[in-house]
Amino acid sequence: MTTPIHAIYEGGVFKPTEPVDLPEHCPVKVEPVSGQSEIAGSAESEEFWVEKSLDELATEQGVSVISDWNEVFGSARGLWDSDESFDDFLGVA
Repeated sequence: MTTPIHAIYEGGVFKPTEPVDLPEHCPVKVEPVSGQSEIAGSAESEEFWVEKSLDELATEQGVSVISDWNEVFGSARGLWDSDESFDDFLGVA
């Protein structure tokens, strides 16, 4: 699996923005990106990968976290004869 190498083009040369582990004269494929926000290491791209809990995301988006399967399935839960068969349907051990 290959890892993208981010670089800046300056003075006719592509300069990696981080150290790279490649042998000398290794062929590479360069694919330009448009806009500064797409460059790795920008504040926007770093902010995107911040880990958040489900509660934090729900609060941010103004929604509530579903805490009971009845909120999802409503009265349809009655279609299963037992909690065990319902759990089997959901794939819950």
